Amino acid sequence: ISHIVTRATVTYNAPARNCPTADNVMVNVDLSLTFRIGPDPEAVANFIYKLGAHRFDELIAAETEEAIRGLVYSVTHDK
Repeated sequence: ISHIVTRATVTYNAPARNCPTADNVMVNVDLSLTFRIGPDPEAVANFIYKLGAHRFDELIAAETEEAIRGLVYSVTHDK
């Protein structure tokens, strides 16, 4: 056995600190994502051998922070 992958959902916490709004007010955002790897064996193998847990963590951290900052920057603090 080379890898063990859970079938349960996994929660990923993505905090973004000091994000400027459109009117330059700094806010903090805490986002929680839930995901599951699979459901079929081919998807699990693709995750393990093509992406991997470490690269996935780097990817999801960068993507979520960029998306949060882009969303926050598009609104004013009173919305």
